[in-house]
Amino acid sequence: MRYYLLITAILHSFAAPLAAGPWLREEGKTFLSTSINSTRTFETQSSTYLEFGLTKETTLGADLNLAANDPSGQNGSGVLFFRRALGPAEGKNKFAYEIGIGANWGSYGTRPTLKTGLTWGRGMQMGAKGGWVTVDGSLLWDVKSKDYRAKLDGTFGLNLGKATKGILELNLGHSDGSTYATFVPSLVVRPPITDFQIQFGIEAPLKGVAANRIKIGLWREF
Repeated sequence: MRYYLLITAILHSFAAPLAAGPWLREEGKTFLSTSINSTRTFETQSSTYLEFGLTKETTLGADLNLAANDPSGQNGSGVLFFRRALGPAEGKNKFAYEIGIGANWGSYGTRPTLKTGLTWGRGMQMGAKGGWVTVDGSLLWDVKSKDYRAKLDGTFGLNLGKATKGILELNLGHSDGSTYATFVPSLVVRPPITDFQIQFGIEAPLKGVAANRIKIGLWREF
C-alpha cells in the first residue's frame, strides 16, 4: 500500500518551516529554525531546518521532520538540498531552483527520495512597511515505488515593526490521490537583547477545526 508518501505529505504540511523563497544565504552565514506543533490531544510534530551560504551562488540546506505520537510508530522525513539562483540577481523578481536527496521512514520501512523545487519571490512595500511574497513549488519522488508528492506553498510577510513580523502561509499538496490544504497565520517576535526570534502560529487544515495545531518555533541567524 502506498500510504507512506501520504503520511509524509501531511507531516510536511504541518511541520515544515517557513518557505525559504528564492533568496540565497550570504556566504558563510547560517540560518537555523526549530519548531514544534501540537493538536488539542497532544499529538506532536517537530521540524528542524538549516541553511548555510556555501558560496555567493549556492546555499546548502537540511530539512528534518518528525511525528512523535503517530499510532503506527514514529514517522519522519529528511532532505539535504542545495539552492541556486535563476536569472539576474538585480531584478525585482527572484527565481531559484533546489535539488535534494533524502529519505522517509516509519512503520513501512525506509524509502529513499529525490526532491526538485522551483521558487519565486520579491520584496514589496506597503506604505512605510516592507514585506515579501513567495511561491514555492516542489516534487518529492520515492525512488523505489516512483510515487511522488507535489507541494505548492504561498507566503506573504510584512514587517510590522523593528522586532515583529506578520506572516500568512497557504500550503497545498497532493499525494497518492489525496489533496490537502493548510492555512498558517503566524507572528514572529524578536525579544529585546537577544539574537533569536520566536514564532507563534496556528496551522489550520481546511478540512476542519478539530485538526488545528498550535505552533511555536525559534529562529536564529549567525
